[in-house]
Amino acid sequence: KPEHQSSLPIRCSRSMSGPGQKTFKILCRADEGYCVTVRGGDDGDAAVVMAAADPDDEYQHWYKDMRRSTRVKDEEGYPAFALVNKATGLAIKHSLGQSHPVDLVPYEYDPAVMDLSVLWTQSRDVGDGFRCIRMVSNIYLNFDAFEGEPEVRDGTVVGLWEWNEGGNQCWKILPWGTQAEADGDDDQYVHGTHVLQRRRRGVQRRREGRYRVPGSY
Repeated sequence: KPEHQSSLPIRCSRSMSGPGQKTFKILCRADEGYCVTVRGGDDGDAAVVMAAADPDDEYQHWYKDMRRSTRVKDEEGYPAFALVNKATGLAIKHSLGQSHPVDLVPYEYDPAVMDLSVLWTQSRDVGDGFRCIRMVSNIYLNFDAFEGEPEVRDGTVVGLWEWNEGGNQCWKILPWGTQAEADGDDDQYVHGTHVLQRRRRGVQRRREGRYRVPGSY
């Protein structure tokens, strides 16, 4: 086992595992060589942090559960999804607020129960195919690799922060095996229906290096 790989037990979510299920990596613009992973902390609790990209590390593999996407959208109309860790079956949950790390909770999809606290959306393109990942219920709080500017390190904690145009707030969610620079159509696998939704990315509009604030598009 690599030195920094998680020692948490592997407990894959029954509602997400299965043949043909695509897994994703989550990386940020500040350093595309690092991916979001789950790691056990000193207190025994699981934490969401950054780690050097390793396709063989299942803790860096995430399911993007879109089963709520047709019914739940954010205030800008973007569809909601859950991010579920392949190795642990834990879903990323909203934090207590700005400056707090995101949380992790056990995940089992239940169509009769709506838990907004594990649902996220992606913003429009903020440059080079990167997007903000934000709470479905509050698009002004975004994924943030804490103190990840100018450099992301192994163990950098992922939390929520208001948009400040930093590279540590710009993210891509890509199928494993896809280069970070890849562009074009995104295939989104809708679990349970085996439907591939083709979403064509619009033409990237670079505004002299400046990004627009989420919520002001």
